Amino acid sequence: MSRSGWDLRLHRRRWSHCPFYRTELKTRRQKPGESLLVLATDVERLMSLAYTECPQDIRDSLADPYFVDAIRDEDTQHATRLMDAKDLKSALAYSMKYEAAKSLKTSRNVRSIEIEDVPG
Repeated sequence: MSRSGWDLRLHRRRWSHCPFYRTELKTRRQKPGESLLVLATDVERLMSLAYTECPQDIRDSLADPYFVDAIRDEDTQHATRLMDAKDLKSALAYSMKYEAAKSLKTSRNVRSIEIEDVPG
C-alpha cells in the first residue's frame, strides 16, 4: 500500500475513534485574554488527541486551519488566513507579528493625540 493510501486509511480510522476531540477542535475559539501562543498549544494538544496515530508532520499541516479559525480577532484571523501558512508554527509566528504590529500602530496613534488648552 502506498504511503498516501496508508495515511488516508489511518486518517479515517483515527477520526472514527475520536469524535469528541474532532468536535472540540472544530469548535475551539480563542478566549478573551488568551494569547495566541496558548491557543496554538491547545490546538496542538487537541490535534495529538484526535490524530494519535498520524505522524507529527501530518498533524502539523492539518492543524493550521483549525488554529486560524479559532483566532478571535477578525483582522488577525483574516490576515493569517491570507498568509496561507503551511503549518501551525508558521501561522502562529505570522499572527503574533501581525498582532504586535497592530498594537504598535494603535499605541502610536494614542501617543500622537494632544490636548490643547484654549484660553476662553
